[in-house]
Amino acid sequence: MRTAGKVDREHEAILKHYLDGTGDEMAQESIAAAGNTEVPAYLALIELGYSVDRIDKDGEERWIAKKGTLQLMADCPLELLGLSLLRSERGPRWQASDSEIAEFLTRFHPSAGRP
Repeated sequence: MRTAGKVDREHEAILKHYLDGTGDEMAQESIAAAGNTEVPAYLALIELGYSVDRIDKDGEERWIAKKGTLQLMADCPLELLGLSLLRSERGPRWQASDSEIAEFLTRFHPSAGRP
């Protein structure tokens, strides 16, 4: 699992391209998961009606968002916001079906399961 502020190599290359002036900054808006997205994610959760708490147990940080009977748990507010969107868009049966998982693996991990 990625930690907040850590960007993988592909995203790092894209960011460098735009930050060093070699990119077409007018082409599109880009937001990268980084430290500056944590507070806006928290604020969005509050606006969506969630209560948000941070728990530090045995040196391990966890974030919890609650709304009605729904409780979301994650490593950071940005992940909580993603979970809230997942639940909002897919509903109580948010889990992926076997065919959806297979399609995902074929597209993003084509060598998975092959000898």
